[in-house]
Amino acid sequence: MIVLLIAHRAEFRCFFNKMTFSKESFGYLSGDTCLIQTGSKDKLIRHILPGIKKLSKEFKDIRLLNLGFAAVLNRALPIGTVVEAGLCYSPYTEEEIHLQKSGLTIQSVGCMTIREAEKHFHFSQKKSYINIVDMELFFLAEEARRLSLPLTSIKVVSDYYEERVPAGRLIETAPPLCHKLYESYISYKEKGNDLV
Repeated sequence: MIVLLIAHRAEFRCFFNKMTFSKESFGYLSGDTCLIQTGSKDKLIRHILPGIKKLSKEFKDIRLLNLGFAAVLNRALPIGTVVEAGLCYSPYTEEEIHLQKSGLTIQSVGCMTIREAEKHFHFSQKKSYINIVDMELFFLAEEARRLSLPLTSIKVVSDYYEERVPAGRLIETAPPLCHKLYESYISYKEKGNDLV
């Protein structure tokens, strides 16, 4: 089973529009794919992480796939670039968690997870291999590691971190970015089937 962990409503709607889901206690099920919207850290802790634990007990061979938007640091990548997070980094604990490879031929980068309310970040603390910033991956990776579940993360560059793009503007530009994530999911699924 592939468990899609998606943060933004725009991406969530994209998958809902393209697939047929049934409501389950842990999320929305479509064939061998479960769709879960992760949201903020508080929502993750209260609802999503217990749901992942429940899924891990009910299904065998679970693969967690985090799909989402990420801001790019120092304009290192163009908007719309699809990348794989090879590792995630927490600037608060300075801990790194390495992630499972997707098997897709896309660039692997480091991802830094910041708190949702974070306004500024001191770039002097940034590791040189960190290219993108998100708000959920490290927390998901911690739980996946605790449950010994494989986690892969594919992100699409949605904005420049230093510009602090308003959420409304991101939503306006979301459809083509969401479509790229959907195509990545299809490729990931096909690659997984090839490996079975």
